[in-house]
Amino acid sequence: MSRIGKKPIQLLEKVKAVVKNKQIIIDGPKGSLNLDLHPDIDVEITKEVIKVTTDLSDRQKVALQGLFRSLIANMVEGVVNGFEKKLKLSGIGYRSELKGKDLVLNLGFSNPVDFKVPDGILARVDKNTEITLTGIDKA
Repeated sequence: MSRIGKKPIQLLEKVKAVVKNKQIIIDGPKGSLNLDLHPDIDVEITKEVIKVTTDLSDRQKVALQGLFRSLIANMVEGVVNGFEKKLKLSGIGYRSELKGKDLVLNLGFSNPVDFKVPDGILARVDKNTEITLTGIDKA
């Protein structure tokens, strides 16, 4: 039995959740995220909680219930607070810089590595060796 999948997800006042055509849409102050639901998963939305349900006859369905509950909880967290990851380059001569939407990394290769930052992700470089990535989607 999935213990994670049974837990309800608390909705704040600022967050709106809608299910349309087996797709859940979460809107919040930082943006909007959507997720296609598996055919065996059902989502019930009330004013203050989201519940993920399924037929508990199969282990795979129980596992999917826990997976989708975690994905939806991360979506709610992302549109309210967002996610941030800090990276630190350590090594002699290792440095980074931001040129427009591209992150240029000097990592000891003969040429610098250009990395295009995906849409929805904000990159910031501090002291040439500290990179901070922020966004609303944890995936």
